[in-house]
Amino acid sequence: MPKTTISAPANIAFIKYWGARDLDRALPLNSSISMTLDRCVTQCTIELIHGDQDEIWLAEPHGGFSTPEPDFQRRVKQQLDRLRRWAGSEDRFRVATRNTFPSAAGLASSASGFAALTLAAAGALGKGDTSAAELSTLARESGSGSAATSSASRCPVPEQVT
Repeated sequence: MPKTTISAPANIAFIKYWGARDLDRALPLNSSISMTLDRCVTQCTIELIHGDQDEIWLAEPHGGFSTPEPDFQRRVKQQLDRLRRWAGSEDRFRVATRNTFPSAAGLASSASGFAALTLAAAGALGKGDTSAAELSTLARESGSGSAATSSASRCPVPEQVT
């Protein structure tokens, strides 16, 4: 089955946009200035699987993978459903994700996580060559406006593995 691994960097906002002009599309009220952190990345591997449900795995700090908290799973599944609709697909995914930095440490782990998730899913669905602008928009629609920044700054360039 097709499999894609993507790394997307976290970012720190120096000037936050404070508010949204369109919550449904995660569009900020004001501009922001941020810096991407190329050593603080989320790596996400997604492969298409046979089955009725997506599998979502989150790396543990000391090794191994576990099933994430229900709220995190819900957000990931919502984004996967959005990507399936966009791609016109009914495929199911196995998702494995890990950060090279602590989650919930103020380094936009949700931004890098949803950027990597979006780009890896697009690659697994055979749509990895979609424009950066469209993929950034899809990442932003995850609910993390900063995911657009992380997706546009992904590192390294994605490699398609089949």
